[in-house]
Amino acid sequence: MSQHKSAAGSVATDERTAHAAALARWAAPLVLTALAALATGRAAAEDVEHSMALDDDGMVVIKVVKGEVRVEAWDREELLVRGEVGEGSDRLLMEGNSQRREIEVKIPRNSRGVEGSELEFFVPAGASVVVETTSADIIADGIGGELVELRAVSGDIEADAGGERLFAHTVSGDVELESNARRVDINSVSGDIDARLAGEEVDANTVSGELLLIARSLDRGHFESVSGDMELDVALAGTGVISVASLSGDVDLILPGDLSATCEAESFSGSIKSTRGQVEKAKYGPHKTLRFVSGDGSGRVQVESFSGDVRIRER
Repeated sequence: MSQHKSAAGSVATDERTAHAAALARWAAPLVLTALAALATGRAAAEDVEHSMALDDDGMVVIKVVKGEVRVEAWDREELLVRGEVGEGSDRLLMEGNSQRREIEVKIPRNSRGVEGSELEFFVPAGASVVVETTSADIIADGIGGELVELRAVSGDIEADAGGERLFAHTVSGDVELESNARRVDINSVSGDIDARLAGEEVDANTVSGELLLIARSLDRGHFESVSGDMELDVALAGTGVISVASLSGDVDLILPGDLSATCEAESFSGSIKSTRGQVEKAKYGPHKTLRFVSGDGSGRVQVESFSGDVRIRER
């Protein structure tokens, strides 16, 4: 009998030992991860998924330093955020109510070594959206409330958005935009801009980046560059006004064949070429001007350049 009990005890001991070994193997990676986080003083990356009420005419403000932010519209009065908060971040801060929500990835004051966050947001189709990032890219699809404001420092902006007013501003990131927002404001310092617009009012400005833009129903359009080249395929709605200004960048202006507008262009030292009108050269100095009237002349197109070349042609 004692031998039987001894054998049974040995088996039980072996099972406990095996179970403990298996548990140790399972826990070891978690322990190592925790120890590494303690050693570096950084929080581990965290998967998140949160849902909260947001009115269709509400607003969400999103702030992420680095990584990628995706914002998509859906047909629910609800805000859903999901994805990964980057390693080293403090936490995901969520504040507000159904009229206004603010979501921010908080990072330590010493943010060296903090990994980027990859977050996806689903918002009501009619909600206003503000996204602010440093190096994080912004991708937006289908959003279109009263206000859409997308701002990045070095991150790129890619958006298909509508609404009443849309702002897309970067410093060194590129902007790729398709929008039917009534009023659009695009600004970049060194990043390139590629925009296809169907709204009534457009302001687009760049310092050294290139500007490629199509907008064919403008009441008002203002386009400005310092050294970046501009290619503008534009058309006026009735008595609309288009103004283009460049310091040293070249301007390629494409107008419709049935344009009704008074067109003027001038350049101090750059060339002017046009499929319409006659370029006049100053008697003294390099100054050149161009003026012609197309159709009933109801709209107005004005181009000014200091040293950049100007080309005006028909679509």
